[in-house]
Amino acid sequence: TGNFAREGGALSARGPAKVQGSLFSLQQMTSSLDFGKGGAIHTTATMVITNTNFLSNTHEGGNGGAIFASAPITISGGLFQNNRSRLGGLGQGGAVSAENSLTVNNVEFRANRAGGFGGALSISTAGTLNVRFSTFAGNQSGTFGGAIDAGRPTRIEFSTFDANQSSAAGGAIDATFGGGDLIINGSDFTGNKAIGQNCDIPPAGCSGGSGGAISASPNLSVTATTFQD
Repeated sequence: TGNFAREGGALSARGPAKVQGSLFSLQQMTSSLDFGKGGAIHTTATMVITNTNFLSNTHEGGNGGAIFASAPITISGGLFQNNRSRLGGLGQGGAVSAENSLTVNNVEFRANRAGGFGGALSISTAGTLNVRFSTFAGNQSGTFGGAIDAGRPTRIEFSTFDANQSSAAGGAIDATFGGGDLIINGSDFTGNKAIGQNCDIPPAGCSGGSGGAISASPNLSVTATTFQD
């Protein structure tokens, strides 16, 4: 705990790496003075993370409250809770910011926040995302994608989205910028909100606020999925 660096508060990996059965918590944070990356982990090479918890990590100046990855990354098991990415600006990925492929299996994301895009996960327009058997609850973004902001082909299966919130579009998931397909199967969406901006400042009125659960373009496929208030 309490480690500090511009990139990767606890760990910076330049070659293939595995992390298993570990804990990253409490102020493993990068500088607020620039756009460093990765509050706890920064990786530029393939990484596999298994049964590891990330709790209350903070990135004050850039992207990835817990993890920033520019190479393929796989996360299986574990919990991401109360991680933060640049709340005062356009931070991306309150828990994870990825610029390549991201695979998530059986992971919980709870109460993570990003000042900009993707309260839990932010995937760039160069990346792809596959999520299975995972839970996203109480995550928030300052713009798009209360839980997930996805840029390219995204597949979500057998996952739960509960009470996530964005201030522009996609209370749970936004997939409008990269032009890829969004495929959702066997999942549940409950109580997610896209609240809009400036809604309490008349007479300007609200802007944004589209897609309480999902905002997607151009192609969306949803099967065997439930949506509830």
